Amino acid sequence: MRIDSSPFVKIVNCFNISMFDMSMAHVQPYLDALGGVNIIVTTNLSHVASLDRGEMAEPDCYYDADLVLCDSRVLNDICTLMGKGLTNVIPGSDLTEYMFDNILSRSDRVMILGSTFQDVQALKRKYDFTCLEYYSPPFGFIESKDEIDKIILAVKEFNPRYVFLALGSLRQEALACKLKPVLHNRCDLYCIGASIDFLVGAQKRAPKVFRRLHLEWFYRLLTNPRRLIRRYFLDFLRLFYIFAREVPSLITKSSKI
Repeated sequence: MRIDSSPFVKIVNCFNISMFDMSMAHVQPYLDALGGVNIIVTTNLSHVASLDRGEMAEPDCYYDADLVLCDSRVLNDICTLMGKGLTNVIPGSDLTEYMFDNILSRSDRVMILGSTFQDVQALKRKYDFTCLEYYSPPFGFIESKDEIDKIILAVKEFNPRYVFLALGSLRQEALACKLKPVLHNRCDLYCIGASIDFLVGAQKRAPKVFRRLHLEWFYRLLTNPRRLIRRYFLDFLRLFYIFAREVPSLITKSSKI
């Protein structure tokens, strides 16, 4: 993790993850000041639970990302209870939309890893990109050195300025960590999950009232209960366990104040 001297950067450590507290408008200027190749991740409850369960082969890749943002208002609420709340919560879908609407130009070299061919074509039409490349690795790619090598070759040959990894949590972050050392030109690697789906309307985001009430997760559960109910239950159970584990140290710290 690299940190410059920007007055707009604040680091908040919650659940052993150092999250940057900055506004969305300062994200790309901060990365431009860093230069080089940067990994951007947006942390949510599922990430915290999965990392604590040891489901990422190389967790240091996640913890040491160049920019870690808080994606979840519920996660921020829990961090606030622990005295570690952030002022700025930046959902990955909001950040992706902001990037495409305000930062990227039609001639920028942009590469999408994952998503679907139909969604990427819709994205290309919507923003009239002239240098948009798409590569979709097969299921289980992260366990295959041959598939990883194919992805690396495709990215290096296209030489993108921006890469958006839409490959699912922890897999996309792990891939970004494999890409960073082999890329030598200026490039930002955004780990964005299903954000492209939301951006082109393939999936519908929660109405604003749900987002304001910090209930976007509940809306997703209502619209896709079969896929999400078990995952959400296990994630919340894990977070309760992590929170309970942290309470003694929080009490000790508060008693010393």
